Amino acid sequence: YSRKFKEIGRKVRLVACIDGLKINHKVQDYYGEQVKKLLDGTIICFARYGKDPMARMTVRTSSRKVKFDINIYDTREQATEAVEKIK
Repeated sequence: YSRKFKEIGRKVRLVACIDGLKINHKVQDYYGEQVKKLLDGTIICFARYGKDPMARMTVRTSSRKVKFDINIYDTREQATEAVEKIK
């Protein structure tokens, strides 16, 4: 994704569905670090959405471990509205 974001030539807003996301506990820290690294410098804001409780817990845990603030909303509409408010 990093390469694709750079091809755009400017920072972007990102909305992603996390329903069904599974991250093995063995790579959870690595996942959090890589997401934070990807977002630094290429993303204006990032909001996730989904109602899958395990996915929400996994994303929160991996993000907190690398001290990365996250936003998780129930619906795509809520997530989209949140990123549109950030200028």
